[in-house]
Amino acid sequence: MANTAASTLITETLDNLSRSATGTTRSGATLSTQAMSWLNRTQLEMTGGMAIKTIGSRFKIVRTNFVELNKLYEMSTVDGTKNYSFPTGYNEIITIRAVDGTSSRKLTLVLPHVFDKAVPYPEGESEDRPSFYIPRGNSFDLFPIPDAVYTVQCHVNILPTIVTTTADLISFEPNKDEVVVAGMTYRGFRYIQMYEDAAYWKKEYQDLFATAVEMNENMPDWEPMGRGFDTDGVISGNYWEKPFILLNP
Repeated sequence: MANTAASTLITETLDNLSRSATGTTRSGATLSTQAMSWLNRTQLEMTGGMAIKTIGSRFKIVRTNFVELNKLYEMSTVDGTKNYSFPTGYNEIITIRAVDGTSSRKLTLVLPHVFDKAVPYPEGESEDRPSFYIPRGNSFDLFPIPDAVYTVQCHVNILPTIVTTTADLISFEPNKDEVVVAGMTYRGFRYIQMYEDAAYWKKEYQDLFATAVEMNENMPDWEPMGRGFDTDGVISGNYWEKPFILLNP
């Protein structure tokens, strides 16, 4: 099923506001044009995937990455090249893998300040198949620096496409149309300074959003598995080859 056109959601929002699409704002823009701004802001807010779910007198914070915004991109490393760009419009990293047949591996994220302290000059280390990645804003470093061409798969959550015309399709699937319209309506009432109605629609939006977040987290094929742990924290294998093990066990 195709995603919904912006025009459909704008019409429903303006009906909730009891306003005409040809009505104008103080600046002279049509309400239909202004509603596109409400739509884009609502989509960007939903991308964060964080909502407050009220349960009686209590509440909890729920968070997710909506599946329609999760994308898989592939790129190739260059022998001796350390830094690579994240896909355009990425919002959050889910996983990064280095694909090399049976030697493929999920790369481990290392925070820049931790890496820079442990390996201040990575160019002075031996090149090899990467095991770690270090985010650097819109790009990331690989370590060890690649010694050959490897396929790198980036599984990321992306930002929604900005709507610029009413014919554009929104980034979210149709089962979230009601959430988007509620968010747009809340912003619309706030814009025209009808704050009592804005408060009602804000609550409606938050509740629908929280439900959508929880539904997105439902993964029927996943079952949690407990596993033992060693309270002594023994490090096995060739720990001396791992630059982020700072203590000798």
